[in-house]
Formats: sequence, structure tokens, C-alpha cells
Amino acid sequence: MREFDAACANSLTYTKSLEEHGYTRDQLDQIVTNLYLKLKTAGANYSRFDLGASGEPFLVGDTTYIFIPYEMDLVFDGKDTASKAFFVGVSEDSGVSWKFFDGRRLTKDNVETIIPGYKGAPLPEVSTHQAAAP
Repeated sequence: MREFDAACANSLTYTKSLEEHGYTRDQLDQIVTNLYLKLKTAGANYSRFDLGASGEPFLVGDTTYIFIPYEMDLVFDGKDTASKAFFVGVSEDSGVSWKFFDGRRLTKDNVETIIPGYKGAPLPEVSTHQAAAP
């Protein structure tokens, strides 16, 4: 992600829930490819991208999930955007392999559409602050 490497990011991205809502994997891969190309072309860069300690894995049905908090600063288009959010790790093979998606848009009201049956603790904190780049 830090290098805007779409092929690498796409290979680690969990897309099953979006595919169940009508998107194809090719469409989703192309969205990321286009976004990363736009960011690279505009000279965007991460001045910081730090992963926090993960929470405990939890099982919902036959799928294992984990929340991994992150904090990042992205400089793009004359603005410095600082974000605090989390990735959701998803394993359908008891933790042998993992795919991830950004949990930035998960809320207590929509989490069960993405993680059916989620009855866990509150979701990790999400915030975004934007300022003029130095």
C-alpha cells in the first residue's frame, strides 16, 4: 500500500462481501489500480503508515476475523490527511491464510452486513483530519 502497488494490495484484499453484492473481482481490482495510478501521478505519498497491535482473533461462523488498527498521514493534492482506522483480517481456513479490507467505513449500524453475526465489542476508533500540507 505504501508504494501504491495495486497488484500487491489486490492480492491481499478480501473482496468476497463486495462480490456478493454484484461486483466482480476484476472490477474491484481495477478500482484500486486506477486509484493508485491517480495517487502516483499526483505525487501523493505516505509520510507515515503505522500498524498497531492487533486485537484478539474472533470467530463468526466458520470465519476468523481480527482488527488491526493503523494510523497514517497521506500527503496529496496540497493536503495532509491524517487518519486513524483499522484493517479487518479475514481467514476462512482457521488462520492459515489471511486477506484484509479497510474497516474505515464499518459502523455499529452496518458491521453485520460485512461480518454477518458480529456481536463483538465496539469497533476500533476511526478519525480523519485534513490540513494544508507543509
